[in-house]
Amino acid sequence: MAGDRNRVRVECTECPFVEVIEPDDERRPADVIIDHGSETGHIVVPRPAEE
Repeated sequence: MAGDRNRVRVECTECPFVEVIEPDDERRPADVIIDHGSETGHIVVPRPAEE
């Protein structure tokens, strides 16, 4: 169904930063990627969160 969201694990490729975004969170994975990347210059990637 359109608009459905799954849990997403956002991981930094250069430091231990990890954040799991739940479907009902106000923040979206893109927000976390932009924020962490802007603050650190690191590359951050979204991945499906393991249950």
